[in-house]
Amino acid sequence: MAQTADDGKERGVWIKSWAAWFEALGLLPVALLFLELARAFGFLADQVLLMIQPLTMGILSDTTLERASALLCDSQALESLQFYLQEEEREC
Repeated sequence: MAQTADDGKERGVWIKSWAAWFEALGLLPVALLFLELARAFGFLADQVLLMIQPLTMGILSDTTLERASALLCDSQALESLQFYLQEEEREC
C-alpha cells in the first residue's frame, strides 16, 4: 500500500509524540538502546507484537500496536524516532 503525504505527516506527529513521551518518563537512554536492537531484530520484534496482541487488549490500543509494528518494519521511521530522541536528549 502506498504511503500518502498525509500518512507521512501523521506518522511524523506520532513519532514526535513518542519521543516526547520517552523524554517525559526519563527513558531516553533506554529508548535509544531499543532502537539499536530494533534495527537488528525489527522483524522478529514485530512478530512478537503480533503474538502478544491478544494479551494486550485493554492495556494498549490497536492503533498503538499498529504504529509500533509499522515502526519496527520501517527503517526510515526508526531513523526519524532516533533523530527526535537525540534532539530531546540535547535539549535536556
